[in-house]
Amino acid sequence: MKTVKISALSAAILLGGLASTSSWAADGETVVIGLAGPLTGPSARIGKDLENGAQLAIDDINKQHPTIGGKAVTFKLQSEDDQSDPRTAVAVAQRLVDSAVAGVVGHWNTGTSIPAARVYHDAGIAQVAPVATGHAYTQQGFDTSFRVMGHDDDGGQLAGQYAVNTLKAKRIAVIDDRTAFGQGLADQFIKSLEAQGVKIVDRHKNADLIFFGGVDSQAAPLARRIKQLGMNATLMGAGGFVSQTFLKLAQKEGEGVVALEPGLPVDQMPGGKAFEQAYQARYHTHIELHAPFAYDATRVLVAAMEKADSVEPSDYLPALRAISYSGVTGQIAFDKEGNLKSPSFTPIYEILVREIGKARAQAVIGEAIEQAAIDAGKGFASKEPNGANIKSFIALQYLWEKDNALDVKVIDADDQQYNYNVTRCRYAEMYHEMGLGEIGHLLSCARDEKFIVGYAPDVELTRTTTIMQGGQAMIRVNAERLWSTLEMMAQIGGTPAGGVTRLALSEEDRIARNLLRDWALDAGFTCDVDSMGNMFIRRAGKNPQLAPVMTGSHVDTQPLGGNYDGVYGVLAGLELLRTLNDHHLETERDIVLVNWTNEEGARFAPAMLASGVWTGQFSEAYAHARADSDGISVGEALESIGYRGEAPARAFPVHACYELHIEQGPILEDEALDIGLVRAAMGQRWFTLTLDGFAAHAGTTPMHSRRDALTAFSELALKVEEIGYRHAPDGRATIGMAQVTPNSRNVVPSRVVCSVEFRHPALTALEAMEAALHKVAESLSLRGVAAVVERIFDYAPIAFDAECLARTEKAVAELGYSAKPMVSGAGHDACYVSKIAPASMIFIPCVKGISHNEAERILPEWSEKGANVLLHSVLSAAQEK
Repeated sequence: MKTVKISALSAAILLGGLASTSSWAADGETVVIGLAGPLTGPSARIGKDLENGAQLAIDDINKQHPTIGGKAVTFKLQSEDDQSDPRTAVAVAQRLVDSAVAGVVGHWNTGTSIPAARVYHDAGIAQVAPVATGHAYTQQGFDTSFRVMGHDDDGGQLAGQYAVNTLKAKRIAVIDDRTAFGQGLADQFIKSLEAQGVKIVDRHKNADLIFFGGVDSQAAPLARRIKQLGMNATLMGAGGFVSQTFLKLAQKEGEGVVALEPGLPVDQMPGGKAFEQAYQARYHTHIELHAPFAYDATRVLVAAMEKADSVEPSDYLPALRAISYSGVTGQIAFDKEGNLKSPSFTPIYEILVREIGKARAQAVIGEAIEQAAIDAGKGFASKEPNGANIKSFIALQYLWEKDNALDVKVIDADDQQYNYNVTRCRYAEMYHEMGLGEIGHLLSCARDEKFIVGYAPDVELTRTTTIMQGGQAMIRVNAERLWSTLEMMAQIGGTPAGGVTRLALSEEDRIARNLLRDWALDAGFTCDVDSMGNMFIRRAGKNPQLAPVMTGSHVDTQPLGGNYDGVYGVLAGLELLRTLNDHHLETERDIVLVNWTNEEGARFAPAMLASGVWTGQFSEAYAHARADSDGISVGEALESIGYRGEAPARAFPVHACYELHIEQGPILEDEALDIGLVRAAMGQRWFTLTLDGFAAHAGTTPMHSRRDALTAFSELALKVEEIGYRHAPDGRATIGMAQVTPNSRNVVPSRVVCSVEFRHPALTALEAMEAALHKVAESLSLRGVAAVVERIFDYAPIAFDAECLARTEKAVAELGYSAKPMVSGAGHDACYVSKIAPASMIFIPCVKGISHNEAERILPEWSEKGANVLLHSVLSAAQEK
């Protein structure tokens, strides 16, 4: 099969519906259409929205079994992350050219599309931008550049006319983000004001309207700050404002913001309603903003190929330039620059806040405006501007960035310059005579994801989607925020191979605990520590007399362990609490996030030590006396890192407990399932076996005279393996450690000390496996070797709570995820908690089932889905009275 790359972008995304096309296109061509956009960083939601729209187009095209050049064609989509960064976009474009690609759908914004366009043009490759509204993109003279929505010359002009004629603004300030898009849009808005004789004010506190040239992730914190500062000014924007990201970031402070957007509202697009239904059915979320345009950009590119009957750019580019295509968004045809002919700029959006039951929702209300009423020919253009050539009210420019510091230059309308050095955005306060310090500070931080994640939590970007179902909000977690916290935590104890070593009560554990505590306190939660170092982070509910709902896991790891075992459950729990804050949701019960001490048992045996004390399985004195290989006790280690709390480690009433964890096995990934519904946990029995033979000279002792402890151990190892197979598929039998004495190459071994571990979800099976071990040990006497079996750990099988499981099953169904019942083969803290309170567990896949290994990996979408299920399982329990 021949493969023709339309934009062979490096990260392949081959989604579900394509597999069914392989049979009919087996002898044809595979044509790869790429999408370039921001798949990470502050604009990741937009990039994912574009990708989703393009993928729907690919699926619909393939259902029609297209034939081009007499051959059946299968279309596939590959996606590349340009990080919304111009330099990255150029590198992406060059890689595509070097790979002999034939065309691309992208990029998203003007700043990335402009530099990438030259690379595509030099290679003769079509670039169809679904957005990129800056006119400069198509003004470069490249006959390979196209855009399927209107540009900002028109948008800025119309926005200016609407501000004056409809909003009746008298004193207008202008801010832009100094990008090609933002500055170009602001310039056009200013030209529109000047044409109407309106002067820009030079003090924002006197403004009744502030126009911002920038995108949603920057506009939302600005909207919130305007309200916080008590400014009586409307915030207005165009081209990129109205999105789910803005709504969820701005929250109630977004009320009153207005924005002009290119194109029609989805429900007014010719194919909008059907597209929205298909989008929601496929992705179980609302359209972010630009998915219909990505769909049309993909379809029009393929339509040109079909019209030319060729996938070669030199053949289909003329057809693309001359095309007239009826798309979801409207009629698509291009002028000589590659701009969309007769674009729509009819909707003006106003953000309103309304109450729906007890849940807050933000809605975008579209108000249609007749094109004739805002036509520039109504005399506005004849008016001369009052005053000299007025520049943007404020411009932010990054001079340089180093470590945690950032230099910001602020320029006002009179070209007066103010310089600030922001050493920590979280606490920095910038003031100057214009009183714009806080706004400048927020915009500065909002421009850089590093600062948002690390130093400005009040302006963190939100990826929370609200779906209205039966009058209640089906909220989602902020996936990017969760992923960034996981990445930051992985740096504590990180290894060169990409794993982590963060042993319990080590210095690395102390730093991780402090970071978790700081995150919790910054979000307004409390954090208490008991005498075992267990951390209890509490978000208060309405009724403190009710037993709380608990979730959590552990942040300690194995030596050279992975980045997600345990800590994923802790940080997903933190994200759960943050998400409830984002949506101003008050629960009936408190929710407690716990970080258990020494779950792994890698430094101090046994495992799950602190949760065992808390639930009464071990005494505190026993636990504090446990020592590591250097003789340091748990009590001493707790003191050394400052986490030996005064409160005794004693259980309090718990209404329900959920532990979210990676599967640590291959089942979910192999079966392409999202969630494991953990109904039980295997029982475990650990043994130490001592095999005593007799040391002898390897050269002078005949074989029949030997009492070789190591050969006896070899027989034992094979017999233990047989025991495991006899109790398959649920049984597990392992020898993980063996020590040989005297361990010399020319001495017959006199002693072997080894471990044996059995696991099974049935107690009767565990008992049978132990009985079989004793028989094997006795049989070793035939070799002249005495075997002593000592059971050192007995952990009974656990059946998790049916009501907890029912809440999780309901959450999975409502979220539209796939799942199956499972049994946990590993021990977890929730198993001990289940002895004193209703509890259950939730699994997500991990790559190849690898865990307790530096190669342990999960995917961001797995992380997000697991956290959403945890959110709604816990929320359901926490709302019970």
